[in-house]
Amino acid sequence: MLISLKYGYAFFCTPKCASNSIEAMLKPYSDIHLLGSPQVRQTDVCGFDRFVEPYLRHVAPGAEYQRVAVIREPVSWLYSWYRFRSRSALREAGSPNSTAHVSFDEFVGAYLQDDDRPAYADLGSQLEFLTRSDGGVGVDLLYPYENLGHLETYFSAQVGAELSAGSINVSPRRVYRY
Repeated sequence: MLISLKYGYAFFCTPKCASNSIEAMLKPYSDIHLLGSPQVRQTDVCGFDRFVEPYLRHVAPGAEYQRVAVIREPVSWLYSWYRFRSRSALREAGSPNSTAHVSFDEFVGAYLQDDDRPAYADLGSQLEFLTRSDGGVGVDLLYPYENLGHLETYFSAQVGAELSAGSINVSPRRVYRY
């Protein structure tokens, strides 16, 4: 998560939606950059509402900002997770999060289980990540991953400089299998 009170944004790092690339693009313009474990770096809307926003109201009363996030087409999002979890670090460690032993169809089937998902398919959802505790929409601006140019245009206008997200931490192109 990146926040700029000067430029008026709070960017939510939706998992598997180019968040590393967008973080690198926005870091020089951000006052606050939550780093570390995914639970911190990828603070969801409910966590922001409960912990971060009260802090901002305390230290910067009256500050205005727009909540911004990226969302990805669901099948593409799942396929990115599937490829990401087939990487050698998980495969070689015998991690329960590895997808190297299952097909994409099996992975999707496991993800769609209502309860007791296997570790490799326990991902949460983009909807849960971006929804308030009362079920309402938790962001002001939502950009499609499939057209990050609009997001780059928005942030370029906000900071007054030409920005480009680039490509960082891209999932492997091929799926590694046992």
